[in-house]
Amino acid sequence: MAALQEKLDRESGNKIYLYKQGALAAYEHSALILSRHRQLKISMKIVKKLAQQVVSVGFLAATLVGIG
Repeated sequence: MAALQEKLDRESGNKIYLYKQGALAAYEHSALILSRHRQLKISMKIVKKLAQQVVSVGFLAATLVGIG
């Protein structure tokens, strides 16, 4: 599995990236785009190791049915 910093580095706003972590998770731009289409609770956490705030959502795959 990719480290959190690698996941954040992929976030350019051009694509939606999903990660299987038990359920599904999305970070930064991907999380914000998904939350516009489904009622997902956005989490904002400060990650001390990265010295930055990280935006994320977590959800079950069935949540994505009907998007598109």
